[in-house]
Amino acid sequence: MQFPVLIGLRRSLLLPMAGLLLFLPVLPLAFLAPHPLPWRIAYLLCCLLLLLTAARSWLWQPPCLALLADGGIRLADEESGRRVLGGTCIHPWLTVFRLENGQKRPLTVVVTVDSLNREDFRRLRVFLRWRLPLNAAGGA
Repeated sequence: MQFPVLIGLRRSLLLPMAGLLLFLPVLPLAFLAPHPLPWRIAYLLCCLLLLLTAARSWLWQPPCLALLADGGIRLADEESGRRVLGGTCIHPWLTVFRLENGQKRPLTVVVTVDSLNREDFRRLRVFLRWRLPLNAAGGA
């Protein structure tokens, strides 16, 4: 690979659809099932959480990623790269990785099959598999 490799992401339709598919069966439980009030409130809170998750994934503007030769990943609007933290999940249809974010919580990036073209998805998966140490399970 010639570094840096630029990968442009786009919004995934799978993540909001999964949130809505989880939302639909829970909603009738809140109104139709003969449960006590605390259970109904819990169901409504679950519905609200699922809707917020779907809205967040729909409104999130995915960045352009640059895969660097030193194993880091640079976002489109940054000068220097970020280190990829351990706990990366790589599957043929889903890739989840975390980037260090200074003193804040790590930035979690979820990439699905429909987030980028097939060749870029393969490059990202190969990069993450071969650039990370195998025993990096922690966040440090």
